[in-house]
Amino acid sequence: MIGSLLDLITPILELIADLGSGSAD
Repeated sequence: MIGSLLDLITPILELIADLGSGSAD
């Protein structure tokens, strides 16, 4: 169960982090 949630959350967090990084840059 938790593994499935992480599978969904991880890529989303990476996307947000990537967008934030680009925005900050």
